[in-house]
Amino acid sequence: FNLFFLITSSEGEIPITIRSRCTRIGFAPLLKEEVKRYFLRVLGMDEEKAELFSHISCGSIGTGIFWADKERFSLRRRLAELVTGKNRNYLNTTLIAEKVTKSEAEVSLYLMYLLTIFRDMFLIGHCGDVSLVMNRDIKDILQGEVFDQKWIGLSMKNIQETMYNMRYEVNKWLVFENLLLQIMR
Repeated sequence: FNLFFLITSSEGEIPITIRSRCTRIGFAPLLKEEVKRYFLRVLGMDEEKAELFSHISCGSIGTGIFWADKERFSLRRRLAELVTGKNRNYLNTTLIAEKVTKSEAEVSLYLMYLLTIFRDMFLIGHCGDVSLVMNRDIKDILQGEVFDQKWIGLSMKNIQETMYNMRYEVNKWLVFENLLLQIMR
């Protein structure tokens, strides 16, 4: 008797003939406290960093480790400044799109990050409470701003469509750059 575990984050990529013979078991995101404890004990982060990365990791240790890289963490801020209009620059748009799309695996994390930025903008617009912001590292960029809810909704839709389109063999750099140009404030 053999038992195989097929683990994927893209179920749709698995051929239907294989999927039909599988039992799907979904995993929920980890609690922030569990992620924070991992960052403190295993990675040896200080308390402040562990707290920040536990919030921006979306319940995934791998995502938290991804954002812990200094260059990626810096790119988060540049991306937020670009999207919110704080540093609107077309050359910057091209450079960011190039860096984000160097690795296919990284593109999806940046797209998810964009969705969380717009989630935060939506919450600030409806509640006015910055404590609900997931992306605490860019709280200063979002604070005190008034965001058009229609723009937020349209931008989220564009990001989701881009996530879907990135699954196909497309020029990811061009698609991501086009997305940024569409959602920039």
